[in-house]
Amino acid sequence: WLKKIAPPGNFALYIPAYIFLIIFLYVTVSPDNADYFVAKVKNKIFSIEVEGKNNYKGMISDQKVYPEAFTMTASEYQALKTKEKDKVSFAIATKQSEISDKASRISIMRDMTKTYVLKLQGKTLAVLETMQYLKSSPVHMFFGAGTTRFSSHIAQKMAGYDSSRLFMHILPRFASPEYKENHVLLIEERIKSDKEYYSTANFPDSFYNQIFGEYGILGAILFVFFYIGYFLKRIHKLTYGLWLFVILLPFAHLSYIFDTMCVMPFLEWLLLIDLENDN
Repeated sequence: WLKKIAPPGNFALYIPAYIFLIIFLYVTVSPDNADYFVAKVKNKIFSIEVEGKNNYKGMISDQKVYPEAFTMTASEYQALKTKEKDKVSFAIATKQSEISDKASRISIMRDMTKTYVLKLQGKTLAVLETMQYLKSSPVHMFFGAGTTRFSSHIAQKMAGYDSSRLFMHILPRFASPEYKENHVLLIEERIKSDKEYYSTANFPDSFYNQIFGEYGILGAILFVFFYIGYFLKRIHKLTYGLWLFVILLPFAHLSYIFDTMCVMPFLEWLLLIDLENDN
């Protein structure tokens, strides 16, 4: 069976060529990708701070909470941080915001969102927000927020972040409280930021955020049982289809794969052809 799914020919030579082709297309098809990569390197290696923008980096670690950090400017808080080493974690900052009124909560989350976007870690923040939401209540954990209420392409369009006539002029605007206090802040901050931060790394789009945030653990289990289970029961018949599954796993973290005419219709078509060829 392993020989059956192995790539044909001298794949040891093909793989470097494919990697080079991906890098070439990454830069040439969308030249902005080069800017995103450079910005990522700068933030990682040199820790370059962006002038004129508040930086609440000290609010993202995992020890003691300083309520003053939520009202100080970035420079004031950095001065305080030199005297005391304790920092504020995402979880603690979120808990701090929960005991505040709604306006204060959104203000706190907006400041934290800015920090993650400037570090090109917006998608990481989106995952943390999803995890925090699931842990906030047993109902949220098992059933999620409901469709269009937490993380999806349709939620983004219904909130007004779309250019089509259907969503901008015909359908009424809708944004749930869960969406307003979490993922929508990433979209707003990404739009306001400089072009170099308009990267996939700052998009909240992720199938995993969607399935868990909107349908909960029970929804994810049902999806695995009824959808993925169909192919898993026939996995011994798959050849190239198995490799398509492996490629899909990380890709699903980059997009809402079932919300638009993405790759899923073609993937399903190829998988079904693979199964049919085996028969």
